[in-house]
Amino acid sequence: MSKYLLLLILFNLIGLFTYADIIPNPINVKGIVPAQPVNIQMVSELVTVDLYKDSSFVECVFNMHNFDKAQDLEIGFPIMNFYLWSSNLSESLTSQKTKNQFEVFVRENKINKVDIFVPQNLLSMLSGHDGQERYKLLQDYQNQNKPWYLWKVHFDQNESLKIIVKYRLPSGAVKSNRFFNYLLSTGAAWKGPIENAKVVVNLKNIPTDQLLSTTPKEHFKINGQQLIWNFKNLQPTIKDDIFIKYEAVKGQYKSFMDKLPVWYIDGKKYLSSNIPSIQPIDIASIEATRKNPADKNGAVIVYTKTYALENLKNKIKTIDRSTWNILRKETVNSIMDNYQFEINKQPVSRSDIFKKMLFVDTLKITRIRIERNLTNKKMLLLNVEQF
Repeated sequence: MSKYLLLLILFNLIGLFTYADIIPNPINVKGIVPAQPVNIQMVSELVTVDLYKDSSFVECVFNMHNFDKAQDLEIGFPIMNFYLWSSNLSESLTSQKTKNQFEVFVRENKINKVDIFVPQNLLSMLSGHDGQERYKLLQDYQNQNKPWYLWKVHFDQNESLKIIVKYRLPSGAVKSNRFFNYLLSTGAAWKGPIENAKVVVNLKNIPTDQLLSTTPKEHFKINGQQLIWNFKNLQPTIKDDIFIKYEAVKGQYKSFMDKLPVWYIDGKKYLSSNIPSIQPIDIASIEATRKNPADKNGAVIVYTKTYALENLKNKIKTIDRSTWNILRKETVNSIMDNYQFEINKQPVSRSDIFKKMLFVDTLKITRIRIERNLTNKKMLLLNVEQF
């Protein structure tokens, strides 16, 4: 999980800070993908992007080769900005504006019949909701059955052909910055590696000193106002996906970050602009507070399950070395799989085990033992002075 998605999720969970209404614009430009497994290779790919502060124009040139017999193939390109459509989704689907956003050329000839497919369950879910409400719904929906531009291509046996896709879309945006995303990883659906893949991003009205980050770092260079990635024999994965983050106005990002709380993760202080990646499932405890005057925008205090377990092990080591010897190699997963936990004869639920470990670490442990219950599961039993 990226730290910015973590920010969004945790602020929504906490409900204390006013940044819970951050609404990313989940627009990703993706390469073409087939509707079924094929014996066709994407031999090369050239992606050229004219990137403006508020929008982008993308042209993709795909050189394909069919290693199979002659066939007709349905090819799709996902529609990633559909949440911007009006509340009347059916009307939006058939509008000329929607159709004009996307063009396909095969063998230099424009494909006039490009269909749009939207799953009925998605139409039903989004109908009657505005853009902000749709995004909240789509957080759960994620990448299930997105709408697609669809068209058919005939491949002759052993034929090489060129497919060109042109696409226009608004830039992605959150309150702190704008972004552009191109997913090379979808090219993995074709046969074999992409022998040559090149992505060229022309910065149109974005000064290079307003770039915040560019990934991946490998195969990358900046040439004036061009950002260039060159790949050879690429078998794409998500680590190869292009992500560019930039400011629409110089200083926008810093100004936003200066208003965010600081973070304390396992006792170490971080600014909101430098939070390490962490999965929500790894969190034992999280608290938002404004108690410390030194943290003028408040603080988020996070302890991980690993931290809670290691701290408890260290405390047990000073009290009962034999019990520590049993526990010292246990991990978060093995504790969850193989142990039950009791404090002062009170069972602790699985969801609270690591939170209670943090709590116990502040108390005096008077007795520790490990027993087995009737189902032969290990029981970690603690007695503490206060509970």
